[in-house]
Amino acid sequence: MRVGVLGGAGDMGFGAVRFLAGQERVEEVVVFDLRPERAPLGELGELRGKVRCVKADASKPSELAEALRKERVDSAVGAIGPFYELARPVVEAAIKSGVPLVDICDDYDGAMASLELSSEAAKAGVTCITGLGWTPGLSNLLAAKGHRELDSCRSIDISWVGSAADSKGLAVVMHVFHACTGKVPMYLDGELKEVEAGSGKEPKLFPKPFGEVKVFYTGHPEPVTIPKHLKVERVTLKGALVPEWQNSLVALFVKLGLTKTPGRKRKLSKIIHSIEDLFRAGGVQASGLRVDVSGELKGEEVTLTYGMVDRMWRLTSIPAALGAMMLASRELDEPGVHPPEAAIPAEDFLKRVAEAGLKILKLERGEWREVEYS
Repeated sequence: MRVGVLGGAGDMGFGAVRFLAGQERVEEVVVFDLRPERAPLGELGELRGKVRCVKADASKPSELAEALRKERVDSAVGAIGPFYELARPVVEAAIKSGVPLVDICDDYDGAMASLELSSEAAKAGVTCITGLGWTPGLSNLLAAKGHRELDSCRSIDISWVGSAADSKGLAVVMHVFHACTGKVPMYLDGELKEVEAGSGKEPKLFPKPFGEVKVFYTGHPEPVTIPKHLKVERVTLKGALVPEWQNSLVALFVKLGLTKTPGRKRKLSKIIHSIEDLFRAGGVQASGLRVDVSGELKGEEVTLTYGMVDRMWRLTSIPAALGAMMLASRELDEPGVHPPEAAIPAEDFLKRVAEAGLKILKLERGEWREVEYS
């Protein structure tokens, strides 16, 4: 199979390139990027020969669609942020080109804009999955796993922790500011409501090396998509940065209005990105995920808690790459635009994730234990 990676020269995108190039079933990986020369191909060693780079502009869907058609890829990974600006154009390009797509879109408004194209994708016979990465992505599928294991489900609470020392992309900085600004959607008491980003602080225990971290409401797609496909009364999404002082700094930027508009977010993000080494100080090269699924099992109220910790690029790019391979082989073939929980068999996919080296953990009696997939 031949798989394209849109934004493949970037931090998360090149993670997908690295993984795909190492798969025997993948004959060639095509990097589509506005600046393809940035791709660190030297890191691939002998696998470099499996990768080609093509210049493409995601802000011009027709041109991107033409590039996808010309290269005749079997599927594509979308890793071009910020997704609140570019998720919809990328999905439009996939539909126009007829190439099935997995997008790692982690902005709630980007996901909503992509899902609006579902009928158009279905009519064109193209399958697109929006939000298949770390969160959203692994979070949605762990939620689906827990939901299935319960007799009835009341709530799904998703938490993430990220470190500035674990990423280096400009789009990641823009996403954090976007997720922490203004009102963000949460599914509360059976309805989609808006809450203030940064509110609702509470401590959550994450796997090592994190331990207990205070998380707060942030804007992500899960509260928007999960209730449409899993019967539940509440879906929340909270997150935090480490070290803790970075959350206070983000809150200050928001309070001063420096993240109020797309233009201001981009300007501030470029400044922060240019001095990112200062923000890496005191951080760890890891990111984490926790999913609490609560409800009834055999007449008792229980909470199933799953977690994951790894490098951000691995947590994000490996699920996306696996999804793209499933699309290329037509294991996933449901035309339209879908979130992961609506189109991907959770248990089967999580097994593939575990086989690819990402450990899935479960919290039992206060200790995190690895979930075994035989």
